[in-house]
Amino acid sequence: MGFVLLLLQFVFLSFVDNGSAGVTSAFIRSEWPSTDIPLDNEAFIAPKGYNAPQQYDSKYFYKIGDGDSAREFWFQTPSEINPDAPYTFGIIGDLGQTYNSLSTIEHYMQSGGQTVLFLGDLSYADRYQYNDVGVRWDTWGRLVERSTAYQPWIWSAGNHEIEYMPYMVIILVTVFIRSNVRCLVELH
Repeated sequence: MGFVLLLLQFVFLSFVDNGSAGVTSAFIRSEWPSTDIPLDNEAFIAPKGYNAPQQYDSKYFYKIGDGDSAREFWFQTPSEINPDAPYTFGIIGDLGQTYNSLSTIEHYMQSGGQTVLFLGDLSYADRYQYNDVGVRWDTWGRLVERSTAYQPWIWSAGNHEIEYMPYMVIILVTVFIRSNVRCLVELH
């Protein structure tokens, strides 16, 4: 038995030593001091076309779907940047999907807010078991779509986005599985 454990340890350590261990590139960014790129550098040239960042205070229309299932939406870009440019943020957290949630979204939409800063605990889908968790993420998406389809929502995750399911045969402690599928966010 001791020999088998020693052999397994040797095999495991061989893979760890020779594996990439999460490294996807040999690139290593140089340390400080770093020099700012001049503003006229080609890296900062605005892309051609109507979807370029210099298009302030514009309304863009977009379509999702095909044929009879196609749906059209729009969004408004902010006004040109200046210290006196008005911009209204709504701050929402712990929304869930109750009648109180619905009244919160309706209140926000009537307020004239232009962007939501969402402080986490989005759908409360973790209160449900098995497939209902995925269903509850989908219903939450439909609940907030009345706003998210038309303006930016800036997300942060809360403890209710962690899917700890000890009642399943395999314990899933993977963080944010269903929320990441539905609300694509790059985690750093």
